[in-house]
Amino acid sequence: MPTSAPSQNPYLRLYLPMALEEPSTAAKKCLLQGILAVAAYNKAELSTSDRRTYLRQAAEFKNQAAEMLRDIVLGGNDSRPSTAAGASVALGDDTDKQALLAAALTMTTVEVFSGEDQGKGYESLLLGKRIIRLTGGLGWWLQDGPRMTLLQIFRCLEIVAHTSGWLCVSRSSMLSEEDVSDATSTSSSSDSTAEMESLAMAPSPTHQYTLDVSFGVAMKTLRCLNQIIELSSLKSNGSAGEWRDTESAQKVERLEEELFDSLDDPDAFSGHQEAPGGSSAIQEGISSYISEEIKENHVWAFHYATAIFFRRAMCDGRASDTVNPRSTDRPTGQELVSKALEHLENVDALSSDIAVANTLWPGFVAAVEAVDMDLRHRALIWFARARRHGIGNIAKAKALVMEVWRRVDRSGHSDPSSGRRGELGHVDWRDVMREKGMYIMLT
Repeated sequence: MPTSAPSQNPYLRLYLPMALEEPSTAAKKCLLQGILAVAAYNKAELSTSDRRTYLRQAAEFKNQAAEMLRDIVLGGNDSRPSTAAGASVALGDDTDKQALLAAALTMTTVEVFSGEDQGKGYESLLLGKRIIRLTGGLGWWLQDGPRMTLLQIFRCLEIVAHTSGWLCVSRSSMLSEEDVSDATSTSSSSDSTAEMESLAMAPSPTHQYTLDVSFGVAMKTLRCLNQIIELSSLKSNGSAGEWRDTESAQKVERLEEELFDSLDDPDAFSGHQEAPGGSSAIQEGISSYISEEIKENHVWAFHYATAIFFRRAMCDGRASDTVNPRSTDRPTGQELVSKALEHLENVDALSSDIAVANTLWPGFVAAVEAVDMDLRHRALIWFARARRHGIGNIAKAKALVMEVWRRVDRSGHSDPSSGRRGELGHVDWRDVMREKGMYIMLT
């Protein structure tokens, strides 16, 4: 996690206790197998002498978990999804329902630690969406704290996953036509769904927003990122005239202002979320002040990365694609990259001896858009530090980043006549990801 706060760690406080709870059930066993797969892949990355043994064990655990998850959710038949009634029979109680969603989420984590890039982690998220529907819908998941925590994690992973533009899901026999349709849209496709999911993210006296601690992302940033995905989808699917109509242009301008105005406020994310009772989550082995500094820097890094992604998705890498005169005063693309890396470097500087692992997405987005040589060097150092945690997709992400860098350089980005000096490169990393078939699980 970006922070080391055991009391806020969903893997320690939620996933593992559910997996080990008696009596054992199919859903709990599935979750446990997934957790064991993550652990084995992690040990394989950290070990030299026993690497092959751990990789073999990890593959066994992963395959067992994937088969169990598929049997429960799809009724044991890959080509025919189970009905809601069938799912209710398979899931005996509320804990089983939560364990099953946790298992689907853990399968995405398996992809993160294994470094595999065939899109299986994205398919697991689609199964997660199906699980939410079959277990009572969003209304059921909003009823208590543990369920809301799982729902928040799902939404965070789903939103971040959509930034890759992964659409090649029809090849999988695991997925129905409904699931394939889901892959092209976020969960907030209707007003009622959007309202309920906003409730899932909002803290209350009894239920808190936990993603700032567990994923290092603020509620406001995640909301902006979701809007970028929705608007960029409209942009890519509509004609130029339709896209630039008054309503769409106003939405983009409002989103740009919300996203970039925060950059001018140094206190925008200072103590922005507190646990019920007013006390921040305390990290293990460090003071509450340093704990807050680590969390705040990661939240800022994620926000700067979201601003970078706005430039990529909405402006094709240019400074702005709107007529808002304030856009000319915004930071350049390379300045945004520098600030994102700066905050990630601050996290490393404050936590070198603590088990704190940055999430990949902000570091990847900053690195892949780096054009200036000093920024690329800083990005490579960040990758080297991130890999020490034994996370397999770091190496794959680095390989994709360097492929994009080579293409940017061949495109003549540094030519003064290009009119893009200081901005993002000509090459869209999402296109390269699709072309190379490198569907790295971004989290």
